[in-house]
Amino acid sequence: MQPSANMQDVRDRQNMVRYNWGFRFALWCAILWSIAYQAIGLLFDKAPFAPDSPVPFSPFDSALVIGAFTAFTITLIALIWLAALGKFRDMIRTVRYMPRIALLHLVCACVGGIVAFGTYMAAGLVDTIFAVASVMFYPIIGSALARMLCRESISRKCMLGIAVIASSCLMIYLPNLFSGGSGGKWGLLLGLLAGVGWGIEGALMGRALDFTDPDVSIGLRFCCEAILWAIGLLVLVITKPQAPALACAMALRTEPVSALLLFVCALCLAFNYMSWYRSFTLIGVCRGLAVSDASCFISAVCSMVLLPTMPGWSTILASIAMLVGVFIIYLEGESEDGILRSAPSIERFCEERLPLYPASADIPIKARALQIVAMDGPIWDYDIVDRLMREYGALDKPIRIRNQFRLWIIEAGCAGLIRAIDDKQDDGTRFSEGKLLCRYRLTEFGYRRLAAVGLLRAEEVD
Repeated sequence: MQPSANMQDVRDRQNMVRYNWGFRFALWCAILWSIAYQAIGLLFDKAPFAPDSPVPFSPFDSALVIGAFTAFTITLIALIWLAALGKFRDMIRTVRYMPRIALLHLVCACVGGIVAFGTYMAAGLVDTIFAVASVMFYPIIGSALARMLCRESISRKCMLGIAVIASSCLMIYLPNLFSGGSGGKWGLLLGLLAGVGWGIEGALMGRALDFTDPDVSIGLRFCCEAILWAIGLLVLVITKPQAPALACAMALRTEPVSALLLFVCALCLAFNYMSWYRSFTLIGVCRGLAVSDASCFISAVCSMVLLPTMPGWSTILASIAMLVGVFIIYLEGESEDGILRSAPSIERFCEERLPLYPASADIPIKARALQIVAMDGPIWDYDIVDRLMREYGALDKPIRIRNQFRLWIIEAGCAGLIRAIDDKQDDGTRFSEGKLLCRYRLTEFGYRRLAAVGLLRAEEVD
Protein backbone atom coordinates (compact mmCIF):
# COMPACT_ATOMS: atom_id res chain seq x y z
CA MET A 1 0.00 0.00 0.00
CA GLN A 2 1.24 3.46 -0.84
CA PRO A 3 1.19 5.64 2.30
CA SER A 4 0.52 8.72 0.15
CA ALA A 5 -2.63 7.24 -1.35
CA ASN A 6 -5.29 9.82 -2.13
CA MET A 7 -7.95 9.38 0.57
CA GLN A 8 -10.62 11.00 -1.58
CA ASP A 9 -10.06 8.30 -4.20
CA VAL A 10 -10.49 5.65 -1.50
CA ARG A 11 -13.75 7.26 -0.35
CA ASP A 12 -15.03 7.55 -3.92
CA ARG A 13 -14.15 3.94 -4.62
CA GLN A 14 -16.07 2.70 -1.56
CA ASN A 15 -19.10 4.81 -2.49
CA MET A 16 -19.04 3.60 -6.07
CA VAL A 17 -18.72 -0.06 -5.05
CA ARG A 18 -21.72 0.33 -2.74
CA TYR A 19 -23.64 2.25 -5.42
CA ASN A 20 -23.02 -0.37 -8.11
CA TRP A 21 -23.92 -3.25 -5.79
CA GLY A 22 -27.13 -1.48 -4.89
CA PHE A 23 -28.07 -1.19 -8.56
CA ARG A 24 -27.15 -4.82 -9.16
CA PHE A 25 -29.48 -5.93 -6.38
CA ALA A 26 -32.28 -3.73 -7.75
CA LEU A 27 -31.70 -5.14 -11.24
CA TRP A 28 -31.77 -8.69 -9.88
CA CYS A 29 -35.04 -7.78 -8.21
CA ALA A 30 -36.43 -6.73 -11.61
CA ILE A 31 -35.22 -9.90 -13.34
CA LEU A 32 -36.57 -12.25 -10.67
CA TRP A 33 -39.85 -10.36 -10.49
CA SER A 34 -40.28 -10.77 -14.25
CA ILE A 35 -39.49 -14.49 -14.18
CA ALA A 36 -41.93 -15.05 -11.30
CA TYR A 37 -44.80 -13.41 -13.16
CA GLN A 38 -43.95 -15.24 -16.36
CA ALA A 39 -44.37 -18.44 -14.33
CA ILE A 40 -47.76 -17.12 -13.21
CA GLY A 41 -48.62 -16.42 -16.85
CA LEU A 42 -47.78 -20.01 -17.75
CA LEU A 43 -49.88 -21.16 -14.78
CA PHE A 44 -52.99 -19.60 -16.25
CA ASP A 45 -52.45 -21.74 -19.36
CA LYS A 46 -52.32 -24.94 -17.29
CA ALA A 47 -55.01 -26.84 -15.39
CA PRO A 48 -56.37 -26.23 -12.78
CA PHE A 49 -55.84 -22.50 -13.40
CA ALA A 50 -56.69 -22.46 -17.12
CA PRO A 51 -60.21 -21.22 -18.05
CA ASP A 52 -60.78 -24.32 -20.21
CA SER A 53 -59.68 -26.83 -17.53
CA PRO A 54 -62.20 -29.59 -16.59
CA VAL A 55 -63.18 -27.64 -13.45
CA PRO A 56 -62.57 -23.93 -14.27
CA PHE A 57 -61.73 -21.59 -11.42
CA SER A 58 -62.13 -17.82 -11.25
CA PRO A 59 -59.11 -15.47 -11.11
CA PHE A 60 -60.06 -14.82 -7.47
CA ASP A 61 -59.81 -18.51 -6.54
CA SER A 62 -56.59 -18.92 -8.49
CA ALA A 63 -55.09 -15.83 -6.86
CA LEU A 64 -55.94 -17.22 -3.41
CA VAL A 65 -54.07 -20.42 -4.15
CA ILE A 66 -51.08 -18.61 -5.67
CA GLY A 67 -50.93 -16.10 -2.79
CA ALA A 68 -51.11 -18.71 -0.04
CA PHE A 69 -48.66 -21.12 -1.70
CA THR A 70 -46.06 -18.43 -2.43
CA ALA A 71 -46.34 -16.93 1.08
CA PHE A 72 -45.76 -20.28 2.81
CA THR A 73 -42.97 -21.30 0.43
CA ILE A 74 -41.15 -17.97 0.66
CA THR A 75 -41.36 -18.15 4.45
CA LEU A 76 -39.74 -21.60 4.42
CA ILE A 77 -37.01 -20.45 2.00
CA ALA A 78 -36.33 -17.31 4.08
CA LEU A 79 -36.02 -19.27 7.33
CA ILE A 80 -33.66 -21.81 5.74
CA TRP A 81 -31.63 -18.91 4.34
CA LEU A 82 -31.44 -17.25 7.77
CA ALA A 83 -30.36 -20.48 9.41
CA ALA A 84 -27.66 -21.02 6.77
CA LEU A 85 -26.28 -17.49 7.31
CA GLY A 86 -26.50 -17.70 11.12
CA LYS A 87 -28.99 -14.82 11.34
CA PHE A 88 -32.02 -16.65 12.73
CA ARG A 89 -31.37 -15.52 16.31
CA ASP A 90 -31.25 -11.93 15.13
CA MET A 91 -34.86 -12.27 13.95
CA ILE A 92 -35.85 -13.51 17.42
CA ARG A 93 -34.01 -10.56 19.01
CA THR A 94 -35.93 -8.15 16.76
CA VAL A 95 -39.30 -9.53 17.83
CA ARG A 96 -38.38 -9.65 21.50
CA TYR A 97 -36.55 -6.38 22.05
CA MET A 98 -37.73 -4.15 19.18
CA PRO A 99 -41.52 -4.58 19.03
CA ARG A 100 -41.99 -1.32 17.15
CA ILE A 101 -39.77 -2.56 14.32
CA ALA A 102 -41.54 -5.94 14.40
CA LEU A 103 -44.86 -4.08 14.08
CA LEU A 104 -43.57 -2.33 10.94
CA HIS A 105 -42.90 -5.77 9.44
CA LEU A 106 -46.44 -6.86 10.31
CA VAL A 107 -47.86 -3.79 8.55
CA CYS A 108 -45.67 -4.50 5.51
CA ALA A 109 -46.91 -8.09 5.50
CA CYS A 110 -50.54 -6.94 5.55
CA VAL A 111 -50.08 -4.33 2.82
CA GLY A 112 -47.68 -6.33 0.66
CA GLY A 113 -49.65 -9.56 0.93
CA ILE A 114 -52.92 -7.90 -0.08
CA VAL A 115 -51.47 -6.08 -3.08
CA ALA A 116 -49.57 -9.16 -4.27
CA PHE A 117 -52.89 -11.02 -4.21
CA GLY A 118 -54.33 -8.17 -6.30
CA THR A 119 -51.61 -8.51 -8.96
CA TYR A 120 -52.24 -12.26 -9.19
CA MET A 121 -55.89 -11.46 -9.89
CA ALA A 122 -54.85 -8.84 -12.45
CA ALA A 123 -52.70 -11.46 -14.18
CA GLY A 124 -55.77 -13.66 -14.52
CA LEU A 125 -58.10 -10.86 -15.60
CA VAL A 126 -55.74 -9.22 -18.13
CA ASP A 127 -52.24 -10.72 -18.48
CA THR A 128 -48.97 -10.95 -16.58
CA ILE A 129 -47.27 -8.06 -18.41
CA PHE A 130 -50.09 -5.79 -17.32
CA ALA A 131 -49.86 -7.17 -13.77
CA VAL A 132 -46.19 -6.14 -13.66
CA ALA A 133 -46.43 -2.88 -15.62
CA SER A 134 -49.52 -1.51 -13.89
CA VAL A 135 -47.65 -1.03 -10.58
CA MET A 136 -44.63 0.70 -12.11
CA PHE A 137 -45.66 4.13 -10.83
CA TYR A 138 -44.90 3.01 -7.27
CA PRO A 139 -41.55 4.89 -7.08
CA ILE A 140 -43.65 8.07 -6.90
CA ILE A 141 -45.52 6.85 -3.82
CA GLY A 142 -42.46 5.25 -2.24
CA SER A 143 -40.20 8.26 -2.85
CA ALA A 144 -42.71 10.72 -1.38
CA LEU A 145 -43.17 8.59 1.72
CA ALA A 146 -39.43 7.88 2.04
CA ARG A 147 -38.79 11.61 1.92
CA MET A 148 -41.38 12.19 4.63
CA LEU A 149 -40.60 9.21 6.90
CA CYS A 150 -36.86 8.72 6.36
CA ARG A 151 -35.74 12.17 5.14
CA GLU A 152 -34.34 10.54 2.01
CA SER A 153 -32.77 12.97 -0.45
CA ILE A 154 -34.09 12.94 -4.02
CA SER A 155 -32.10 14.80 -6.68
CA ARG A 156 -33.59 16.54 -9.71
CA LYS A 157 -32.18 13.94 -12.08
CA CYS A 158 -33.71 11.18 -9.97
CA MET A 159 -37.06 13.00 -10.06
CA LEU A 160 -36.72 13.29 -13.84
CA GLY A 161 -36.17 9.53 -14.16
CA ILE A 162 -39.21 8.84 -11.97
CA ALA A 163 -41.28 11.28 -14.06
CA VAL A 164 -40.33 9.42 -17.25
CA ILE A 165 -41.33 6.12 -15.62
CA ALA A 166 -44.62 7.58 -14.37
CA SER A 167 -45.54 9.05 -17.76
CA SER A 168 -44.88 5.71 -19.44
CA CYS A 169 -47.44 4.13 -17.11
CA LEU A 170 -50.13 6.08 -18.95
CA MET A 171 -49.40 3.97 -22.04
CA ILE A 172 -50.33 0.93 -19.95
CA TYR A 173 -53.42 2.37 -18.27
CA LEU A 174 -55.18 4.13 -21.15
CA PRO A 175 -55.84 1.08 -23.38
CA ASN A 176 -57.37 -0.78 -20.42
CA LEU A 177 -59.28 2.28 -19.23
CA PHE A 178 -61.11 2.60 -22.54
CA SER A 179 -61.48 -1.11 -23.23
CA GLY A 180 -65.00 -2.45 -23.48
CA GLY A 181 -64.66 -5.34 -21.03
CA SER A 182 -64.88 -5.12 -17.26
CA GLY A 183 -61.79 -7.31 -16.78
CA GLY A 184 -59.46 -4.56 -17.99
CA LYS A 185 -61.02 -1.98 -15.66
CA TRP A 186 -60.82 -4.33 -12.67
CA GLY A 187 -57.23 -5.13 -13.58
CA LEU A 188 -56.49 -1.40 -13.79
CA LEU A 189 -57.96 -0.80 -10.33
CA LEU A 190 -56.01 -3.70 -8.84
CA GLY A 191 -52.81 -2.44 -10.46
CA LEU A 192 -53.30 1.04 -9.05
CA LEU A 193 -53.91 -0.34 -5.56
CA ALA A 194 -50.87 -2.60 -5.85
CA GLY A 195 -48.63 0.30 -6.89
CA VAL A 196 -49.75 2.35 -3.90
CA GLY A 197 -49.36 -0.64 -1.55
CA TRP A 198 -45.85 -1.56 -2.64
CA GLY A 199 -44.80 2.08 -2.48
CA ILE A 200 -46.00 2.14 1.14
CA GLU A 201 -44.19 -1.12 1.91
CA GLY A 202 -40.93 0.18 0.43
CA ALA A 203 -41.01 3.36 2.52
CA LEU A 204 -41.91 1.57 5.76
CA MET A 205 -39.26 -1.07 5.19
CA GLY A 206 -36.67 1.62 4.51
CA ARG A 207 -37.38 2.88 8.02
CA ALA A 208 -37.22 -0.59 9.58
CA LEU A 209 -33.93 -1.43 7.84
CA ASP A 210 -32.17 1.23 9.89
CA PHE A 211 -32.01 -1.41 12.64
CA THR A 212 -32.40 -4.78 10.91
CA ASP A 213 -30.56 -6.75 8.28
CA PRO A 214 -32.45 -7.20 4.97
CA ASP A 215 -32.31 -11.01 5.26
CA VAL A 216 -33.77 -10.81 8.77
CA SER A 217 -36.49 -8.46 7.55
CA ILE A 218 -37.48 -10.88 4.78
CA GLY A 219 -37.83 -13.73 7.26
CA LEU A 220 -39.82 -11.67 9.76
CA ARG A 221 -42.06 -10.04 7.15
CA PHE A 222 -43.01 -13.35 5.52
CA CYS A 223 -43.48 -15.10 8.85
CA CYS A 224 -46.10 -12.43 9.57
CA GLU A 225 -47.70 -12.91 6.15
CA ALA A 226 -47.72 -16.70 6.52
CA ILE A 227 -49.47 -16.37 9.89
CA LEU A 228 -52.09 -14.07 8.34
CA TRP A 229 -52.65 -16.52 5.48
CA ALA A 230 -52.92 -19.43 7.93
CA ILE A 231 -55.58 -17.59 9.93
CA GLY A 232 -57.49 -16.68 6.77
CA LEU A 233 -57.39 -20.22 5.38
CA LEU A 234 -58.45 -21.67 8.72
CA VAL A 235 -61.49 -19.38 8.74
CA LEU A 236 -62.25 -20.37 5.13
CA VAL A 237 -62.03 -24.08 5.89
CA ILE A 238 -64.31 -23.72 8.93
CA THR A 239 -66.92 -21.47 7.34
CA LYS A 240 -66.86 -22.67 3.70
CA PRO A 241 -65.32 -26.14 3.43
CA GLN A 242 -66.62 -26.45 -0.14
CA ALA A 243 -65.05 -23.19 -1.33
CA PRO A 244 -63.77 -23.34 -4.95
CA ALA A 245 -60.33 -22.06 -3.85
CA LEU A 246 -59.85 -25.14 -1.67
CA ALA A 247 -60.87 -27.39 -4.55
CA CYS A 248 -58.36 -25.55 -6.75
CA ALA A 249 -55.61 -26.19 -4.21
CA MET A 250 -56.52 -29.89 -4.02
CA ALA A 251 -56.49 -30.14 -7.82
CA LEU A 252 -52.77 -29.27 -7.80
CA ARG A 253 -52.06 -32.79 -6.54
CA THR A 254 -52.82 -34.12 -10.03
CA GLU A 255 -51.07 -31.26 -11.85
CA PRO A 256 -47.33 -31.56 -11.16
CA VAL A 257 -46.43 -29.03 -13.85
CA SER A 258 -48.63 -26.38 -12.23
CA ALA A 259 -47.16 -27.21 -8.80
CA LEU A 260 -43.64 -26.88 -10.23
CA LEU A 261 -44.47 -23.50 -11.78
CA LEU A 262 -45.83 -22.33 -8.43
CA PHE A 263 -42.60 -23.36 -6.72
CA VAL A 264 -40.50 -21.55 -9.35
CA CYS A 265 -42.65 -18.46 -8.83
CA ALA A 266 -42.18 -18.61 -5.04
CA LEU A 267 -38.42 -19.22 -5.34
CA CYS A 268 -37.97 -16.21 -7.64
CA LEU A 269 -40.14 -13.99 -5.43
CA ALA A 270 -38.14 -14.99 -2.33
CA PHE A 271 -34.84 -13.84 -3.80
CA ASN A 272 -36.59 -10.94 -5.51
CA TYR A 273 -37.59 -9.60 -2.10
CA MET A 274 -34.11 -10.20 -0.70
CA SER A 275 -32.59 -8.19 -3.55
CA TRP A 276 -35.27 -5.48 -3.23
CA TYR A 277 -34.68 -4.90 0.48
CA ARG A 278 -30.90 -5.06 0.09
CA SER A 279 -31.02 -2.32 -2.58
CA PHE A 280 -32.82 -0.01 -0.12
CA THR A 281 -29.88 -0.06 2.30
CA LEU A 282 -27.29 0.55 -0.42
CA ILE A 283 -28.88 3.11 -2.77
CA GLY A 284 -32.02 4.19 -0.93
CA VAL A 285 -35.72 3.44 -1.26
CA CYS A 286 -36.29 5.86 -4.14
CA ARG A 287 -33.61 4.39 -6.41
CA GLY A 288 -34.32 0.81 -5.32
CA LEU A 289 -37.97 1.16 -6.32
CA ALA A 290 -37.19 2.97 -9.56
CA VAL A 291 -34.54 0.55 -10.84
CA SER A 292 -36.80 -2.43 -10.16
CA ASP A 293 -39.13 -0.91 -12.79
CA ALA A 294 -36.84 -2.47 -15.38
CA SER A 295 -38.98 -5.55 -14.74
CA CYS A 296 -41.56 -4.15 -17.18
CA PHE A 297 -39.09 -4.27 -20.08
CA ILE A 298 -37.78 -7.68 -19.02
CA SER A 299 -41.35 -9.02 -18.75
CA ALA A 300 -42.15 -7.81 -22.26
CA VAL A 301 -39.06 -9.57 -23.64
CA CYS A 302 -39.76 -12.77 -21.70
CA SER A 303 -43.38 -12.74 -22.85
CA MET A 304 -42.27 -12.74 -26.48
CA VAL A 305 -40.15 -15.82 -25.79
CA LEU A 306 -42.17 -17.85 -23.28
CA LEU A 307 -45.81 -16.94 -23.86
CA PRO A 308 -47.84 -17.34 -27.05
CA THR A 309 -49.17 -13.76 -26.90
CA MET A 310 -47.38 -10.77 -28.37
CA PRO A 311 -47.42 -7.63 -26.18
CA GLY A 312 -49.22 -4.63 -27.63
CA TRP A 313 -47.24 -1.75 -29.07
CA SER A 314 -48.31 0.51 -26.21
CA THR A 315 -46.86 -2.00 -23.74
CA ILE A 316 -43.60 -2.29 -25.68
CA LEU A 317 -43.19 1.50 -25.91
CA ALA A 318 -44.01 1.90 -22.22
CA SER A 319 -41.42 -0.75 -21.32
CA ILE A 320 -38.73 1.02 -23.33
CA ALA A 321 -39.64 4.37 -21.76
CA MET A 322 -39.37 2.87 -18.28
CA LEU A 323 -35.94 1.50 -19.13
CA VAL A 324 -34.88 5.01 -20.21
CA GLY A 325 -36.06 6.34 -16.84
CA VAL A 326 -33.99 3.70 -15.05
CA PHE A 327 -30.86 4.70 -17.01
CA ILE A 328 -31.41 8.37 -16.16
CA ILE A 329 -31.43 7.49 -12.46
CA TYR A 330 -28.34 5.28 -12.74
CA LEU A 331 -26.33 7.89 -14.65
CA GLU A 332 -27.04 10.38 -11.88
CA GLY A 333 -24.12 8.90 -9.94
CA GLU A 334 -23.46 8.83 -6.21
CA SER A 335 -23.17 11.84 -3.94
CA GLU A 336 -19.68 12.71 -2.74
CA ASP A 337 -20.28 11.91 0.92
CA GLY A 338 -22.39 8.82 0.19
CA ILE A 339 -25.21 9.89 2.54
CA LEU A 340 -28.66 8.97 1.20
CA ARG A 341 -30.65 11.32 3.44
CA SER A 342 -30.77 15.04 4.02
CA ALA A 343 -31.98 16.70 7.22
CA PRO A 344 -30.54 19.36 9.55
CA SER A 345 -30.29 16.77 12.34
CA ILE A 346 -27.93 14.69 10.17
CA GLU A 347 -25.48 17.60 10.03
CA ARG A 348 -25.39 17.91 13.83
CA PHE A 349 -23.72 15.48 16.21
CA CYS A 350 -25.46 14.22 19.33
CA GLU A 351 -23.88 15.68 22.45
CA GLU A 352 -26.03 13.66 24.85
CA ARG A 353 -24.78 10.75 26.94
CA LEU A 354 -28.03 9.02 27.81
CA PRO A 355 -28.45 5.45 29.08
CA LEU A 356 -29.36 2.97 26.38
CA TYR A 357 -31.81 0.12 26.85
CA PRO A 358 -31.06 -2.70 26.83
CA ALA A 359 -27.33 -2.00 26.65
CA SER A 360 -26.32 -5.59 25.95
CA ALA A 361 -26.02 -8.20 23.23
CA ASP A 362 -29.73 -9.03 23.51
CA ILE A 363 -30.81 -6.67 20.74
CA PRO A 364 -30.26 -7.10 16.96
CA ILE A 365 -26.61 -6.73 16.01
CA LYS A 366 -27.16 -3.80 13.66
CA ALA A 367 -28.96 -1.86 16.40
CA ARG A 368 -26.26 -2.78 18.92
CA ALA A 369 -23.63 -1.26 16.62
CA LEU A 370 -25.47 2.06 16.83
CA GLN A 371 -25.63 1.78 20.61
CA ILE A 372 -21.87 1.30 20.77
CA VAL A 373 -21.32 4.46 18.72
CA ALA A 374 -23.79 6.32 20.95
CA MET A 375 -22.03 5.25 24.15
CA ASP A 376 -18.37 5.24 23.14
CA GLY A 377 -18.13 7.43 20.05
CA PRO A 378 -16.12 8.75 18.40
CA ILE A 379 -15.01 5.19 17.67
CA TRP A 380 -13.33 3.45 14.74
CA ASP A 381 -15.35 0.95 12.72
CA TYR A 382 -12.91 -1.88 13.40
CA ASP A 383 -13.25 -1.31 17.15
CA ILE A 384 -17.03 -1.54 16.78
CA VAL A 385 -16.67 -4.79 14.85
CA ASP A 386 -14.24 -6.25 17.41
CA ARG A 387 -16.67 -5.48 20.20
CA LEU A 388 -19.61 -6.99 18.31
CA MET A 389 -17.58 -10.13 17.60
CA ARG A 390 -16.89 -10.54 21.31
CA GLU A 391 -20.39 -9.73 22.56
CA TYR A 392 -22.16 -12.02 20.09
CA GLY A 393 -19.70 -14.91 20.36
CA ALA A 394 -18.49 -14.60 16.78
CA LEU A 395 -14.73 -14.59 17.37
CA ASP A 396 -14.41 -18.04 15.80
CA LYS A 397 -16.63 -17.15 12.84
CA PRO A 398 -15.29 -16.73 9.28
CA ILE A 399 -14.14 -13.39 7.92
CA ARG A 400 -17.52 -13.11 6.15
CA ILE A 401 -19.17 -12.29 9.48
CA ARG A 402 -16.63 -9.56 10.20
CA ASN A 403 -17.24 -8.02 6.77
CA GLN A 404 -21.01 -8.26 7.32
CA PHE A 405 -20.70 -6.25 10.54
CA ARG A 406 -18.63 -3.65 8.70
CA LEU A 407 -21.28 -3.44 5.95
CA TRP A 408 -23.99 -2.70 8.54
CA ILE A 409 -21.89 0.17 9.89
CA ILE A 410 -21.45 1.55 6.36
CA GLU A 411 -25.21 1.30 5.82
CA ALA A 412 -25.84 3.21 9.06
CA GLY A 413 -23.49 5.92 7.80
CA CYS A 414 -25.34 6.11 4.48
CA ALA A 415 -28.62 6.45 6.40
CA GLY A 416 -27.28 9.45 8.32
CA LEU A 417 -27.55 7.72 11.69
CA ILE A 418 -23.80 8.07 12.24
CA ARG A 419 -21.19 10.18 10.46
CA ALA A 420 -17.48 9.74 9.86
CA ILE A 421 -15.30 12.43 11.41
CA ASP A 422 -11.99 10.84 10.43
CA ASP A 423 -10.78 8.10 8.09
CA LYS A 424 -7.68 6.27 6.97
CA GLN A 425 -6.68 3.43 4.70
CA ASP A 426 -6.43 -0.14 5.96
CA ASP A 427 -2.89 -1.48 5.93
CA GLY A 428 -4.19 -5.04 5.86
CA THR A 429 -4.40 -5.61 9.61
CA ARG A 430 -8.09 -4.76 10.09
CA PHE A 431 -10.25 -5.99 7.20
CA SER A 432 -8.21 -6.09 4.00
CA GLU A 433 -5.56 -3.89 2.49
CA GLY A 434 -6.82 -0.72 0.84
CA LYS A 435 -10.23 -0.64 2.57
CA LEU A 436 -11.52 2.62 3.98
CA LEU A 437 -11.54 2.78 7.79
CA CYS A 438 -13.78 5.39 9.42
CA ARG A 439 -14.17 6.91 12.87
CA TYR A 440 -17.84 7.54 13.64
CA ARG A 441 -19.99 9.72 15.86
CA LEU A 442 -23.74 9.48 16.43
CA THR A 443 -25.76 12.20 14.72
CA GLU A 444 -28.74 13.94 16.24
CA PHE A 445 -30.84 12.15 13.63
CA GLY A 446 -29.45 8.82 14.83
CA TYR A 447 -30.25 9.75 18.42
CA ARG A 448 -33.85 10.50 17.48
CA ARG A 449 -34.17 7.19 15.63
CA LEU A 450 -32.79 5.28 18.63
CA ALA A 451 -35.33 7.03 20.83
CA ALA A 452 -38.17 6.34 18.38
CA VAL A 453 -37.65 2.57 18.50
CA GLY A 454 -37.30 2.39 22.27
CA LEU A 455 -33.53 1.87 22.55
CA LEU A 456 -33.19 4.72 25.04
CA ARG A 457 -34.53 4.47 28.55
CA ALA A 458 -38.06 5.84 28.51
CA GLU A 459 -37.51 8.19 31.42
CA GLU A 460 -34.58 9.83 29.65
CA VAL A 461 -36.38 10.62 26.37
CA ASP A 462 -38.28 13.88 25.96
